[in-house]
Amino acid sequence: MAVYRLLERSRISAPELKARLEHGDAVVIVDLRSDLGYHGDGIKLAGAIWIPPDDFEERYAEIPRGGPVVMYCT
Repeated sequence: MAVYRLLERSRISAPELKARLEHGDAVVIVDLRSDLGYHGDGIKLAGAIWIPPDDFEERYAEIPRGGPVVMYCT
């Protein structure tokens, strides 16, 4: 899939992400959990864009460009 080649591959820890958000950094969070994972545990990330993995091909254009993006999954 061409879009995956465009993504920079790096990792960020939860505490580092929290610090960046508290610092006011403009970080887009994309929640890539399955429907069961998203609705099953009751935990939602405030401000995150939820895109189920099966819908990623059709919906990746919803992800804002021009800044860091954190993709979260289980």
